[in-house]
Amino acid sequence: PVGPSSSATIHVPENKIGIVIGPKGAKIKLIQEKTGVKTIDTQGSVFTIVGEPKAVAAAEAAIKELVEKGYCALAFEGFAENIMNVYPSAFPDLIGKQG
Repeated sequence: PVGPSSSATIHVPENKIGIVIGPKGAKIKLIQEKTGVKTIDTQGSVFTIVGEPKAVAAAEAAIKELVEKGYCALAFEGFAENIMNVYPSAFPDLIGKQG
């Protein structure tokens, strides 16, 4: 039995469309495979996601993450992210001489 179907529409800024789609559609395919949504259609800067509600929500979050950060956690197994404050005087030690 197939669960209830849901859809979501996301407007992606023109300059971020390539990041969200990825080379040869790789990012969109990855999101579709990892979340289990039925389809992710693109019409210009409008992305429409169709599938079960939980899958649609996960795909929508992944697309928003790509727009905001340039990457999404779905792409990496066991991904974790932390934020910490660092004194500016420590930047050279963290970044290193070659950047």
